[in-house]
Amino acid sequence: MMTYEEFRESMESFRKAADVEAAARKDPQLALDRMYALYKKFDEPEREMADRVLIEWSLSADIGKRFDALAIVDEFMVLDAIPALRALAGRLERSTDPGALYELKKVFRVLSALRVAAR
Repeated sequence: MMTYEEFRESMESFRKAADVEAAARKDPQLALDRMYALYKKFDEPEREMADRVLIEWSLSADIGKRFDALAIVDEFMVLDAIPALRALAGRLERSTDPGALYELKKVFRVLSALRVAAR
């Protein structure tokens, strides 16, 4: 069994490789499709570690990591991500970045879906 740090590094390496492949094929959706397939293969202990990684990514300064994390959290209803997404929403509300409003809307949409799933 991998340590959490090893698992995180493995997920980051996988993500980078998927991004490179997607760019080479000129298919931006491919990277996300690969990440979905990876997440689906995880057993319960791996999924718990993956959820921790996704929570970290959702708070990352790297918009690509945040995009991937939001998509996976949304697709697989990762309820543990709710506090991190609330924190991200607060950060985006204060941001002057031109893309912050668009991202904030996406975060609110995902949070809304997670709240429904949590009931």
